[in-house]
Amino acid sequence: MNNQNFTPPHLPKLVILGISETANRLAQFIEHYSLFEIVGYAVNRQYYTTSEFRNRPVWILEDLDKHIDFSEVKVITGLFWNHLNADRRKLYELTKSLFPSIQFANVISPTAVIRGSIGENNWLMDYVVLQEEACVENNCILADFSLIGHRTIIKSHCFTGAKSLIGGTCVIGEQTFVGLSATIFNDTTIGEKCIIGATTAIKRNVQAYSVVKVSSENQITKQYPPEEIENKWVAKRNIR
Repeated sequence: MNNQNFTPPHLPKLVILGISETANRLAQFIEHYSLFEIVGYAVNRQYYTTSEFRNRPVWILEDLDKHIDFSEVKVITGLFWNHLNADRRKLYELTKSLFPSIQFANVISPTAVIRGSIGENNWLMDYVVLQEEACVENNCILADFSLIGHRTIIKSHCFTGAKSLIGGTCVIGEQTFVGLSATIFNDTTIGEKCIIGATTAIKRNVQAYSVVKVSSENQITKQYPPEEIENKWVAKRNIR
């Protein structure tokens, strides 16, 4: 059954920021679980190319307050991890600056287990687990089967790949990317804007602006200047 146009009654209303493939995927996720009623989409003025997306109106972000009541409708950012989450961060922060009273939603799978706390504008996919006193701040994406150990803090604007394991009492710095099936052991601190490569096992602290990956023989860590690190993680296709 295609439930794209079916909305159960009394769902909270939502606007998705973006009309990319990620926004499309996020909308499908929301509709699959009937989490929100999606009333429309919004994009920055310079990206406004169509008035409709997925049978819903598309509005100019800068004029969003003319179309929705912020006391009744929440928003969420429909961008993925491109440029080390910088694109998603900029849109989130721009929207907050334009509309201080705006409310950001969290999209959380019914299969996720939350025994800690989360901020706003987060997307937690299927079977994510936050253990006791774990904290996810704002504007993060945690992909399927991510495990966040007890008392661990995921700072804002981070991404954790599917089946990533983060032990207890860790700190993951802002705008850090943790790849597929990566493992970060207990009591480890990862600096801001780091890239932890897929399947990498981290047992000691990692300084900010570092890339850690596994070759066929060795684990390789390299630091980059802050202005360069965001360009080390750019999608080969449009996933914005």
